[in-house]
Amino acid sequence: MGDIYFRHGAYGLALHYLDQVEAGFPISPDIKLRKAICLIQERRFFEALRLLEDFSLDSPEYPIATVNRLFCFWIQDRPQKVRPLWQELHALGLEPDTEHVISLFPAFSGKTASAPHFILGPDGILLLLDIVQRLVALKEIKRAMYFLHALHPKCLTEYYSKIAQIFVDYGEETRAIPFLQTAIEKVPSAKAHFQLAEIFSHLGRLSEAEQHYKQALQLDPDTPRYYVRLIELYTARRQTILNEALQKYPGNDIFKKLSEEVSSSDEPAD
Repeated sequence: MGDIYFRHGAYGLALHYLDQVEAGFPISPDIKLRKAICLIQERRFFEALRLLEDFSLDSPEYPIATVNRLFCFWIQDRPQKVRPLWQELHALGLEPDTEHVISLFPAFSGKTASAPHFILGPDGILLLLDIVQRLVALKEIKRAMYFLHALHPKCLTEYYSKIAQIFVDYGEETRAIPFLQTAIEKVPSAKAHFQLAEIFSHLGRLSEAEQHYKQALQLDPDTPRYYVRLIELYTARRQTILNEALQKYPGNDIFKKLSEEVSSSDEPAD
């Protein structure tokens, strides 16, 4: 269960299960590393560093443990600790894409975002997006945007929806909107329109939600969920209008009858 929560970025819940590993039994390096990451995400930095420093240079997990030590110090604004760890990683001989991503840590000033310049392959993009996800989970939005802005826009074309979903998953829906709008401009898709419609619906921007549900249906009329969500939107809008009418005209028989019809349709069948 802890593994499932970890993979879905629910770090607090994952830590709860990882903490249940019985005392007195040796902890595998993989579990120790995951627990350290969860502790960082819970801002329990001292505990995380104690675990990460247990990895020796000859351990297969040493590079990723060192990256997480660097990440831990970087979040705490401790550049005097970040740079030596970056130099150590550089000396290990990283893949070029990994090198590009890791080099962003010591380059961060906290004042200005880097101009778009990196072009990364799929592995580099996935590493960067993993860092972005963790930063958004930590509510370090400025730092997350710094990483995203460091990439050339053409690297992100097929990842805009994934980036948007990261922001949605951690309650930053308004941050997701520009990414989905760009995705739709580049390559219109039913999925992107539906994601955007869901955000607008949740934000109460129902006219915009309706527009994007309809666009999703036009592009993919064979997905029932798009119809369901559009019907639910119309039902909610109808109820809102009816409530407003009843408040203004409480004695109107037509509005009363419509209200009764809605009430009876909401009752469960025998």
